[in-house]
Amino acid sequence: MNRLEFAKGWLLLTAQPWGKWYRSTGQTTTGGEPSPAEIQSEFYYKALAQYGADVWFHACQVQATGEHWPSIDTLKQCLRDVTPKVAATPASTWGAEYITKEEFGMNLFECIKTISGIHTIRQQMNVAVHQEKPTRLKELTTRYHESRAYLANQLPTLTDHEMAQVLGRYPDVVTL
Repeated sequence: MNRLEFAKGWLLLTAQPWGKWYRSTGQTTTGGEPSPAEIQSEFYYKALAQYGADVWFHACQVQATGEHWPSIDTLKQCLRDVTPKVAATPASTWGAEYITKEEFGMNLFECIKTISGIHTIRQQMNVAVHQEKPTRLKELTTRYHESRAYLANQLPTLTDHEMAQVLGRYPDVVTL
């Protein structure tokens, strides 16, 4: 969720009588520091930003019916409670071309984690380039090269069947 989406739920909470202490006027204190309400809002945002905007707003609606200001832990529990539950797909629906959980194996699991990490690092590198953060880009480039070397050591440990699974799902692995 972004800051604007967070602000919608935050406004719902601060509109309650018990939330008036957390209302921000957007003005800083006389010393140029952010107000306590702004600090509190930023603290909550950083702790809860990983949740989706719809789930966040729904949790705020639930909490707004309460009698007191919700703690971060209370909000996290509420977010878990209101998050839609997704039923696991039975292995039989995947078909013969996919492996079952029992066949997965630790080597394949670790290899896929590494590939996923490399993809994430690449996305972060693109963001760093667009945000013109050369120090961050340098750190990410180092991690990227280390992860590629680690993957190069992992791939030979896979069986032919496991390698076929990796190449089927991640065809770009040959360019990594």
